[in-house]
Amino acid sequence: LDNQVAFPMLNMSLAVPLRSLSVIEPAMKGNQFIGIVGTKNGADEVPLPGQVYETGTVVRILYVTRAPDDTVLAVVHGLERFRIANWIPGEQYLRAKIKLAPEVSENDIETDALRRSLLDLTQEVFSMSGKVPDEAIEGLARVENPLRLAYIAAAHTEIDFEKRQALLEEDSLKAKSQELVTILTREKEILSLNNKIKED
Repeated sequence: LDNQVAFPMLNMSLAVPLRSLSVIEPAMKGNQFIGIVGTKNGADEVPLPGQVYETGTVVRILYVTRAPDDTVLAVVHGLERFRIANWIPGEQYLRAKIKLAPEVSENDIETDALRRSLLDLTQEVFSMSGKVPDEAIEGLARVENPLRLAYIAAAHTEIDFEKRQALLEEDSLKAKSQELVTILTREKEILSLNNKIKED
């Protein structure tokens, strides 16, 4: 997909090009699992193996609808990261053998402190943005899995595609959390300044 990252453990709506129906329709009739990878800059309209990132997410397709602009809206649930082991030639769409790539979740004081900082920052940024319902912000406190919290923050904060992809590729929960704390701290400053400008 162009400029979109699917994250594990989350339900997400993805705009899928019409050509991808050749992948989605068989999956809907079968086991409903597909792999989502992002395309690199300069990729062909129908990307070749070297034109896509090789870390992606296995997703279950929950719902698909056709949009008026000849795109397909797919609601998916992210399951687990994968890395491409090798490409399978000769198909009308990209097929590959994959290796699941579960994240490394450290269990130490620093990781716990990062989780608390990330929770506070995510709640503040979501509240300041005005784009997230209050009940969803309050629900963040009930998210027990720190990795899921990190992916919620990554999915719903103003982050460009390359940073989202880098966060997906990062193996360490601690490193993901550190990067997100940095990103959200800056986003909080931007939102605070933006609100001050509006008030002035």
